Amino acid sequence: MPGMTAAEADLVRKAGVDAYHYQAFDQSRVAFEALLRAMPTDPVALMHLSLLRQDQGQAAEAMALLKAAAAADLPYATAKSMAVYLPRRRRVREGAAFEDGWLTLLELALLSGVLPQNTIEGLAALPPNQSEAHGIPRRIMQYWDKPTPPDEVASLMQRCRAANPGYVHDLFNDDTAQDFLATHYGTVLVDLYRACFHVAAKADFFRLAYLYKQGGFYIDADEVCDRPLDGCFRTGGVEQVLTFSRGLPSCVNNWFIGTAGGTRIIERTLDNCMGNISSVLRHGRKTNVWVLTGPGVLTFSILDLFCQPAEQLGGRAFGRTVLLEEGEYRKLFDAPPMQYKNDKQGNWRMIG
Repeated sequence: MPGMTAAEADLVRKAGVDAYHYQAFDQSRVAFEALLRAMPTDPVALMHLSLLRQDQGQAAEAMALLKAAAAADLPYATAKSMAVYLPRRRRVREGAAFEDGWLTLLELALLSGVLPQNTIEGLAALPPNQSEAHGIPRRIMQYWDKPTPPDEVASLMQRCRAANPGYVHDLFNDDTAQDFLATHYGTVLVDLYRACFHVAAKADFFRLAYLYKQGGFYIDADEVCDRPLDGCFRTGGVEQVLTFSRGLPSCVNNWFIGTAGGTRIIERTLDNCMGNISSVLRHGRKTNVWVLTGPGVLTFSILDLFCQPAEQLGGRAFGRTVLLEEGEYRKLFDAPPMQYKNDKQGNWRMIG
């Protein structure tokens, strides 16, 4: 439809999105192909056609469309056009229905460079921070719900301390975590923390509250690094380091977080966790820890910011954030098998 006006494009775009929502995929494809003929760089059309190509098993074509969408300055254009990030849709694969539409948007955020990636070697090559105020504080926080961790966990924590003698090492348990929340946030967060139905959810929730106030590094109890953090993670121009993993589902992980504190990503994720836990309390229905407080909510929160116009955020959403792919992170950190994960109390994946 050459010569399409902006109003006509809005109607075609809406028709394509609506058809996609209701799984009328052929109608959606026709609408978006027409839109691209008139507007070859329309990010909404490029993104949805990419998803349709993925559903048809055309991976190369799907990726080409994703890259074109990223080049079209997707984040803010999409937010204005769709008012939400990529709509989740239900698909059926191998007999199981699941939602995965939002995962592609994480890939776009990485492809577009809005979420910048680096490597361990690349981070190490950057100059060191000149002052504590401009980087991640020399502070490591870890959590174990009981006052005394089991020997296998205590051993890993000791190795972390030994590798980083210049760091404050804050180890919290269930009681001291509640004391911290009461001191820095008040009773509301204490009540939400107590409402978490699994210790993993408590650990997820508390690390966000701690990091937002204090900054530093959170490291899971079963992660171990025998090399000093200063060598890679206290570098000039970097105030936050996160990791991500590709797959089903692709996500930003929360087992390691380095942050200067008070960042927009941590703030948004903590707010969303609070909302999720409040909903569980209100409706009396449990949900998966992964989406309640874990990597799922961290990923959704980043995508929320990714699609929010910059002017509404008062500047760049991500500050000086760098993401490491899991393979890069594993150059430094190991996750040895742990005995405590062999039952439901220690492993949230065994619930249900």
